[in-house]
Amino acid sequence: MPQEQATIRTYATSANLGPLFDKAGAKLDELYMSTHGRLTSTPGLSIAKSNGKYPVPADASNIAYKVTERIFHDYKIRKGLQLSVTNNMKPGGLGTSGASAVAAVELLNRMHNLGLTTEQKVEYASLGEPNQHLDNVVPCIIGGIVLISRKGNKNAYEKLDSLQGITPAIILPYDSIKSGGTAHARKALEGLAFNEEEEKYKSNLRSLMVSGLRMGNFDEMLEAIKKDNSWEKSVTSVRNGLGIYGIDINYLNGRLEATVGKEAVLTPSGAGPAMLILAKSRKAAEKAIKAVTAAYASSGKKAGGFVTSFRDTASEDDFVE
Repeated sequence: MPQEQATIRTYATSANLGPLFDKAGAKLDELYMSTHGRLTSTPGLSIAKSNGKYPVPADASNIAYKVTERIFHDYKIRKGLQLSVTNNMKPGGLGTSGASAVAAVELLNRMHNLGLTTEQKVEYASLGEPNQHLDNVVPCIIGGIVLISRKGNKNAYEKLDSLQGITPAIILPYDSIKSGGTAHARKALEGLAFNEEEEKYKSNLRSLMVSGLRMGNFDEMLEAIKKDNSWEKSVTSVRNGLGIYGIDINYLNGRLEATVGKEAVLTPSGAGPAMLILAKSRKAAEKAIKAVTAAYASSGKKAGGFVTSFRDTASEDDFVE
């Protein structure tokens, strides 16, 4: 028998992690979207209520429609699903669309006892993502810090051990508006040509960041992120040129270093304008937040921030009883 109703929290994610564009992401605590699902006799998806600080679209522009339509079709589900959503995640770099998609997948999986595998959940949730990129939906589903790669025609995911001694924090620019996001940045990047030396440089930055994440080596992460931020052909540089941050990230990291030395580093979170801070300690993260928000203020802009942690739980464990 189907379960008539259920509620799930799907958490914010930070994609890319410096130079790992489309190749890494992390699930974060504190910020989440709460979605209540109820089975109805009317087929298809409907969103009855959307509230919170940042209500999500209640019409067909919400990617949950595309995701659920495929699952309804594949599993010949006749009953409908009605959602009530409360979202407190600011759109722009925190995986809001991925959280919507994952919530829809997990609700249908539990309420109809579909027995979806992790790979199936990822496949369905990615239907709502531009180019079906996975750096938000995969960590949202499996939790923690995740590396993403291709093996033949299949995607591969590697969940890393918890980063002991590394404290993440989020910066939320309140008056910077995302312009185009990942799809816009990717289109701009398609126009760039990389010679052999540049390809090697790009590969070395990725390898350095992966090594830092695997070993919990903060100095390697800091070096990889700073070099990527300042390289004119990096995704970060291209996005800065598009003006979606509202302030130069290298300037922000300069202010950061003047305050906390090499104890913290700043990188765009996903498509921005949200930013991710990685710090050696909670104290350094708190000082970093003050330094970065002060830098925004000195540029006539508003931003806030908070210390968080990496959330290790899988989405199937984030249901609220």
